[in-house]
Amino acid sequence: MVKVHNFRKNPNKLSYVYRLTPAGIEARSRLAVNFVVSRLREYYGLQRRLSQRLQELENEGHQAIVFVGPAIVSEFVETTIQEEKMKLRLVTHLSATDKLTSLADGNFDTVLLFDENAEGLQQVARDTGIASDKLALLW
Repeated sequence: MVKVHNFRKNPNKLSYVYRLTPAGIEARSRLAVNFVVSRLREYYGLQRRLSQRLQELENEGHQAIVFVGPAIVSEFVETTIQEEKMKLRLVTHLSATDKLTSLADGNFDTVLLFDENAEGLQQVARDTGIASDKLALLW
């Protein structure tokens, strides 16, 4: 808020004007395009990686998945399943592993964990009573 206050009390408002030459506008446009292209490459790379991981789970015979992690990643998982026409089904999304104890065991065959590691799988199995062979890491 200091900058707004400084702007209001400064009699020389033109000093705050940002001027771009045609060459500057072109350079900024190139930077913006390069940024968008790099983000799209990153997105499609993640989508390929996610698709491969989900395909592995499907090939192992899994069908009903509970995803534990951020909602936006859960949406990404569900969209990838649909777009790839996989036989997997996202049963539900949970934000944290402590909510796993409330699930009925027969509703799912795999819990897909977003941010755990291999050691964390064993701890989740102990904490929730879910068999470790039903737990899988997303990445």
